[in-house]
Amino acid sequence: IDAYFWLKPPGESDGCSQILPDGSECPRYDADCGSQDSLGTRAGEPPAPEAGQWFDFQVKMLAENAKMTGSVVPRVLKALSETPMVHTMSSNPFEGRKFYVNPSYAEQAKVSIESAEGQVKTTLEQMIQVPSAYWLDTKSKIREEGTK
Repeated sequence: IDAYFWLKPPGESDGCSQILPDGSECPRYDADCGSQDSLGTRAGEPPAPEAGQWFDFQVKMLAENAKMTGSVVPRVLKALSETPMVHTMSSNPFEGRKFYVNPSYAEQAKVSIESAEGQVKTTLEQMIQVPSAYWLDTKSKIREEGTK
């Protein structure tokens, strides 16, 4: 199973390189984002943008390494139906439910799809159909209080 749903949309930067794509210094640079295995630190890799911004290089790398075959949404639903729950249930709680596919994520991904080729392009097209989930750490975010 690749994912039931995205908790953090693939392609969204985790944090910036010391130098941003525009050549300026990142004001929120975190040394952990400059580690040897961080994207944007090796020769030939573009610098990573600020956290939360679209990172074309990252999403294409994820798509290149993904093991997605066939249509993603039916696989996700099938996997959910076969996943043991912590407590006993008489039926699948996800059956018949509509999952949220973020339209703004799809729009961002389309930019990368336009410049992608081959299997990476095909995988990106499948990835935009995977439902999203968001971590809500306070109830106020549900009521749209304290959100951006």
